[in-house]
Amino acid sequence: MGMNSVERYYQKKKKRKKRARVLFFSLLFILLMITLAILSMTVFFNAETIIVEGNNHYSAEEILERGGLKIGQNLFRLDKFKAIEQMQELPYVKSVTIRRRLPNRLTVEIVENQPVVWVATEGGAALLNEDYRVLEFLEIPAEELPAQSSEEQNSEEKSSEEQNTGGVPAPALLEGIPQLTQIEPTELLIGETAKFGEEDYTGFLKRLYEA
Repeated sequence: MGMNSVERYYQKKKKRKKRARVLFFSLLFILLMITLAILSMTVFFNAETIIVEGNNHYSAEEILERGGLKIGQNLFRLDKFKAIEQMQELPYVKSVTIRRRLPNRLTVEIVENQPVVWVATEGGAALLNEDYRVLEFLEIPAEELPAQSSEEQNSEEKSSEEQNTGGVPAPALLEGIPQLTQIEPTELLIGETAKFGEEDYTGFLKRLYEA
């Protein structure tokens, strides 16, 4: 009986030591993970290179400044969604993808809006994309705007030269872009969707663009 008591004592002691070792290494592992997390958010993975691709209307500096991205910024601490939202406030920016390239590189991929129609304004013309978002206002004297009739715009058989016959040659930025004359916008704000009165012209505008 005495031997059994001694054996049980040593078995319990052995189990306690084993639990203590497991607890020690578990705490050590957790501490190591916390340390690595802190280092990754402070010392490691800071952006040394930021590459902007797909931008034509804005410089890389303008894109990065709008998104709040800069050299030295930690790759894991930056708010990608906020940066993307801020970049998309630029009228010509349609979509943005930000990719982390560990250990120290960021890639910003830009897809830009393209003007598909233009409308005459008091000071010249406004360029609109396929969603009728106002991309840009152009200051062009009225006499330099291309003379196009709605029939010429809707005719798929007429060439661009025929469309401009009898009118002043279109400025370079308006070349190949049809004028929207079927509906007159009631409000044009840069970066915002053009308004065309109280009625819902969404279907009509979509068919017009697809045509």
